[in-house]
Amino acid sequence: FRSRIILEAKNKTIRDKDNNLAGIIISGKNITGHLARQENLKDAINLYSILTENVPGISLFLFDNELRFIISRGDEMKKIGFTSEDFEGKTLYDIHDEKIRNIWVPLFESALNNRKTSVEYEYRSYVYHMSVLPVLNNRNEAYMGIAINQNITERKHTIQRLRKYTKEAEKAKLATIDFMANISHEIRTPLSAVIGFTEQLKQTSMGSKQKQYLNIIDESSEHLMRSEERRVGKECRSRW
Repeated sequence: FRSRIILEAKNKTIRDKDNNLAGIIISGKNITGHLARQENLKDAINLYSILTENVPGISLFLFDNELRFIISRGDEMKKIGFTSEDFEGKTLYDIHDEKIRNIWVPLFESALNNRKTSVEYEYRSYVYHMSVLPVLNNRNEAYMGIAINQNITERKHTIQRLRKYTKEAEKAKLATIDFMANISHEIRTPLSAVIGFTEQLKQTSMGSKQKQYLNIIDESSEHLMRSEERRVGKECRSRW
């Protein structure tokens, strides 16, 4: 199997001192990789365009090495008062909104320096996540960039609510443990007294029926104390 190579041909005529044609120099440049990247870029732009048309909250921008917008896609821009015409054919420096310029310019310049970057930022009550990727030529140099801007406001609010609920649940758990510890103290203190008095009563003279009742009290008290100690031990292990 032979791979296809695409060459870009150039020719230059050579003439003698009388301006007669003396020869032609033909040179070729391998542009296979460059064309492949162009096709990949085209496919990527098509894919991102489909995403912006079908996934809410996404905007797509393609810009050149002068930070000039070539493509601007997505309805999300309308939420913050922009249209495609506000970007396409203009440079990022032409955008009148200073906050947008201050946030986007470093990201776009990083892409042109062949670095992938991303950032979260707030703008007009919304939260956005922007990812910027370099587009490379046949010398692996960035000559364009793609920026994907996504509205993540609802996701951020959901995360904040989850964190709030988690903190509240943790507080409730600690409060329950403290409450049970207090209850445990209230149970074990009189229970210890009952066990102590039972031991004292065993030393006195009693009839068989009284001894039977006393043994029942003693066994029940000991069982309750052991059960309470196991419960407290389990609570302590779950807490730590």
